[in-house]
Amino acid sequence: MDNDSDNDNLNKSRIKKPETINLNCIIFICYLISFISNISFFFIFILSEYIYKWVGFAFIIVEIVLLQMSIKNIKNLKEDNFTFFRKISTLLMLTILFNCLFFLVVAIYIIAKKIAADIMIIFIFCCFLWCVFHILFISILRYYILNKKFPRKKSLALYNV
Repeated sequence: MDNDSDNDNLNKSRIKKPETINLNCIIFICYLISFISNISFFFIFILSEYIYKWVGFAFIIVEIVLLQMSIKNIKNLKEDNFTFFRKISTLLMLTILFNCLFFLVVAIYIIAKKIAADIMIIFIFCCFLWCVFHILFISILRYYILNKKFPRKKSLALYNV
């Protein structure tokens, strides 16, 4: 019996625990998805003939610039540049929220003007997906900023002998 219990313990020690995905990796993937979705909306606005496209261009360009600055900082994130990263990320979150509100206003405008049904459905669906993803992205980014811990620097203790 002792041999069987030893084999069970040996088998349990060989089983690997599933590894978790690093939060930095999740944030980086969110940045890339956000960047791609904003580029897509940029081209949608280029093809649009409506006046709101200029406001959309402004929001998207500001958001893309902030995304680029934030990605650059997160790749080399250290304790000394974390405050700058937090400021950029806060601006990014505010821009995303204003962009969500803008998309809501545009969706209401499209519905009120009774623009072609297929364009209305596609645009509203894309805006809905964009807003849902970016709200999740904001919550993940906010969690990351609030809970980011940096390893303590090891100091050499000098002992008086």
